[in-house]
Amino acid sequence: MTIPTQEEFQHLYALLKNDVRPALVIEAARIVAAFVKAGAIEMATLTAFVRAEQAAYAEEWNVAAATPAMRWLDGQAAFQRALQSAHKKAKPPASAEEVARSIANAVSPATWEVYLEKHRKDGRLGQKTDEDLRLRYERRASQSGQAEVLASQLRTRPLWRTGAGIVRALRDYHYSSRKYIENSRRLPILLKKAEDLYRDAVQAGAELEACAESLNIHARAGHRFISTKQWTFDRLKAGIRDAPIKRFDKTARERLLIMALADNFQSAYQSYKPAAIADLLTLEGIENQLDLRTIERTLKEHRERRMRRSTS
Repeated sequence: MTIPTQEEFQHLYALLKNDVRPALVIEAARIVAAFVKAGAIEMATLTAFVRAEQAAYAEEWNVAAATPAMRWLDGQAAFQRALQSAHKKAKPPASAEEVARSIANAVSPATWEVYLEKHRKDGRLGQKTDEDLRLRYERRASQSGQAEVLASQLRTRPLWRTGAGIVRALRDYHYSSRKYIENSRRLPILLKKAEDLYRDAVQAGAELEACAESLNIHARAGHRFISTKQWTFDRLKAGIRDAPIKRFDKTARERLLIMALADNFQSAYQSYKPAAIADLLTLEGIENQLDLRTIERTLKEHRERRMRRSTS
């Protein structure tokens, strides 16, 4: 098979990334607001909404599945093994009724009376009328993330959760990782060159200011420029110290891919899923195969680096 072009990867990435359509969240917010106003959830309305959205998601999935990049992935046993490994605990798609009950449990808004009574007890009613408070309650309930919770219940295919990240990581591996590695090599060299020029500029600036001061010409604004540049250099040095790639051997691109896939799985499952990554590294076009032990060692270093950055 032919490796997809950058544009084909990007097309599939865009389809999978937009897994919660704006129109869906708007409609979900409207439904939640109606539930809040009524003080109860109308299950027939919610189930009909879920059924319609499941059909829309199925159609969107069919569009994604027909793309060249998705056909390329689906045609490889390694990809299927990776999905099974990553999503082995995923539940099978639920019926519209089951999803509706799950949504009802997730968003079930407190009744208007409870909300109003709480404000009266806390003395927070002030000059607001009951109608003012009701409008505020409805707006807050529909905008506090409940609509997103409702919408997220409709994503029944595991690949919606991690597919975009997998496709993006593969796109970057094939079409931008070489440039990333090249720039990672060049950055310390360019930084040293800039610092040498900067030191000369600082010295020349100090001499210039001293000369100007002797002539009663005040020109000390340059200190702000100097301090800003030093801060920039310090930040760049810190970034180089914590760079994901420091060893530029023949497996540098694969290690970069490992970390991109790991971050993707971590955001969805709170796990790096090394076994799934090992399968993905056997896809067509991956130049260097790394064993599971090497992958786990790379992930250990990646985790430690992230922890250092989060505490610094």
